[in-house]
Amino acid sequence: MNETARKRTPRYSHNISRVWLNVATAVLSIILTLILLRENPFFLLYYIILTSVLAMITFVLKIRLANIRSATPQESSFQNEESAPKKGSLVLLFFMLFAVLASPFLLAGFLPPHVWFILIVGLATGISISEIIFYIYCEKIVSQNA
Repeated sequence: MNETARKRTPRYSHNISRVWLNVATAVLSIILTLILLRENPFFLLYYIILTSVLAMITFVLKIRLANIRSATPQESSFQNEESAPKKGSLVLLFFMLFAVLASPFLLAGFLPPHVWFILIVGLATGISISEIIFYIYCEKIVSQNA
């Protein structure tokens, strides 16, 4: 494999203990959800759907950010000032990301308890599962390149 392809592969940059913490978080969240939502299968279905969607979205974002971070300076630099992201668009992106992450907590006062429980625990489980999948993905790539 050539040198540029090796630099572009995502690399897991955290300690293995972070992965085990995410495994424990995901398992305990799933157990808690199964205990509390076992009487209502529709709420359990909503939890599964929300967790799956959040896990997929955060996994794709992690791959994208890892590829950007591993890019060489020549690949990631902008050719001219017009193609560089504007400061206003970056601020807007930050506020949109904050709104998505904070919405389960802000909506907790307005929604029924089952719904906000699903939102908060689904967010925690989805992010934990995506971190586990990202670690497995990075290890698979490293083992294939070796």
